[in-house]
Amino acid sequence: MATFCSNFGPVHHVRIPCQQKRMFGFVTFQNSETMQMVLSKGNPHYVCGACVLVKPYREKLKLFDRKYFEKFEAPLCYNSIFSSGMFMRW
Repeated sequence: MATFCSNFGPVHHVRIPCQQKRMFGFVTFQNSETMQMVLSKGNPHYVCGACVLVKPYREKLKLFDRKYFEKFEAPLCYNSIFSSGMFMRW
């Protein structure tokens, strides 16, 4: 995944949780312009023959916040760590 994403720009971090039922990962680029470029190319992307869907990372709200804001969508993360982060699912 890191090799594929580095084709677009410098990658800061890649995390792929160990899950058996579904495959997904998180990619953080060194700058947000790279993330915007990947998103602007649309879906799907193909990595080693697998169809990969990308979208911006959205931080999950805490349980209390989810009950209070259940009608609102979680905001995009704008802090320095995740401002250039992406969620990828395949």
